[in-house]
Amino acid sequence: MIRWMALAMLALTATAATADEPAPQVFFQSHRGGLEEVPENTLPAVEHAWSIPGAVPEVDLRTTADGVIVCLHDRTLERTAVSDTQDPKSYVDKLNYEQLRAFDAGVTFNASFKGTPVPALEELFIRMVAKPQRELYLDLKGVKLEQVVTLIDKYNLRDQILFVHGSPTMCKKLSELWPKARVMTWISDPPDVLRERFEKLAADEFSGVMQLQFHLHAKPGGPPYTYELDDEYLKQVIARLRGKNIQLQLRLFEFDPQALRRFRDMGVQWYVTDAPKAFHDTLMLANSLTP
Repeated sequence: MIRWMALAMLALTATAATADEPAPQVFFQSHRGGLEEVPENTLPAVEHAWSIPGAVPEVDLRTTADGVIVCLHDRTLERTAVSDTQDPKSYVDKLNYEQLRAFDAGVTFNASFKGTPVPALEELFIRMVAKPQRELYLDLKGVKLEQVVTLIDKYNLRDQILFVHGSPTMCKKLSELWPKARVMTWISDPPDVLRERFEKLAADEFSGVMQLQFHLHAKPGGPPYTYELDDEYLKQVIARLRGKNIQLQLRLFEFDPQALRRFRDMGVQWYVTDAPKAFHDTLMLANSLTP
């Protein structure tokens, strides 16, 4: 929470960096732990993200038939895991936790991860205790919010948790249940629709939201990349969100050092990526570029 508050204060006063100023600190959500580099929603994925400076892993949450909160994106394991004893088409909420542990969630990504189970959320929390530098995004797919908060409080991790939800209504509920909750939502639509949805959120004073993510696709022809939302519009969005103490987070499906340097100089300090190591390495190159 201290890091978040410091970053928020910086965002209120930040201006574009000059050659004499240090690069602002940048953070990035590691989507499902980093699904292009590690098996998604697993302990190896989360540990991978935590090992990269600036990365904050994100996991998706669902609940088993016997009430255990686990890290899994889909309603079934058909896409991400295999088992010799269980049907991968079974819904997670129809399996108990012991049945779920029979699945191998690593081998379908790479044989080197063979034997990796679907983790319980509590396993991640245990690895965060007494390590305040470790933060975690929780995407609430198939869980009861109250049960998640109870588990967070069991390990005293409120300052280390960020929530993700696609529904503005759910974001409001989160902020009502937990007034200081850090909540991120996203807009993934084409540019015209994105602008409309942004204005609807603005009309509601971005209620319950502390981070707003834009999905940003590159125009054909890069690198170097230009994007479907132009820089002037993004600068306006950044300024409006700063006035509400809200961070803009960009999900860049294509990126290069020149693009990251340009966004950094605009004041963007949060991103999301499927490849955290590659993103970090590109960011280091961006910081070395001459303005």
